Amino acid sequence: MNRDMRNNFFGLLLLLLSSGLVHASIDRLAMKHALEKSMHYFEMKGLSLQRTDVVMIQSILSRRFQLQMNTPSDSAFVAKDNKFAHCYFKMYDIAYRNCQKIEEADSITVLQTFRAQLSKLDMRTAWSMYADRYPISDSFVDLLEEGSIDPYAITHKAFQTQVLLSNARLSSSQYHRLNTLKLNLIPALEKVVVDSSLTKYENDIRIEAMVMLAFLNEKSRIKEESINYLLHSQAENGGWKASITDTQTNEHTSVLALWFLCEYLFQ
Repeated sequence: MNRDMRNNFFGLLLLLLSSGLVHASIDRLAMKHALEKSMHYFEMKGLSLQRTDVVMIQSILSRRFQLQMNTPSDSAFVAKDNKFAHCYFKMYDIAYRNCQKIEEADSITVLQTFRAQLSKLDMRTAWSMYADRYPISDSFVDLLEEGSIDPYAITHKAFQTQVLLSNARLSSSQYHRLNTLKLNLIPALEKVVVDSSLTKYENDIRIEAMVMLAFLNEKSRIKEESINYLLHSQAENGGWKASITDTQTNEHTSVLALWFLCEYLFQ
């Protein structure tokens, strides 16, 4: 490589680094160490986890990424509290269909339930996971396209959109609209990750946005500083706080961080 070519190469590299498209020194060993501490956190939590979505994410991450976590089985959580047998418990993974109440209802009832509660964020998430069997309506896409500055609405829209594009039976018009929405959500997620105006659950929101960028196969858009902050903010017990001012780690924030580490390291 002659001098001019070398100068051009390093000039391009610096440009890419400054734009965030290339990570110069992401410490993968530190990320793996954080992952190990995070897994230990959930092993110690055991059956004390309270949120159905946290248990669900923990379970699917363990199987999807073949994590060697000594955590309670799904049936153990159901035995502890029947709320874990509700259809909401399943929404992150198709494999739970065999043990869900939604399986006990006929298709007409399921669709009526989805349509009647379409305004609810969690219902749209659940429907997106079943959309290969129960095709979404155009009104679903209408709701997704409605503008919202709420960070959690943005992250949930990203999840719903990606799942629909990956699994649902869509019309050509719906696919085009959802793909356009996905492209528009990417810069919105980037802004959430670095939003300094967040004052409540700011760690939880930012990590969730990082997860969604990785889930959308856009992890190169996550700045090195954001990843290093996540690593440095891990508590001694392996979990993460939802907010800087919190005194205790939060199981939801912690499972989001575990999810991000898995997506970044293994995808």
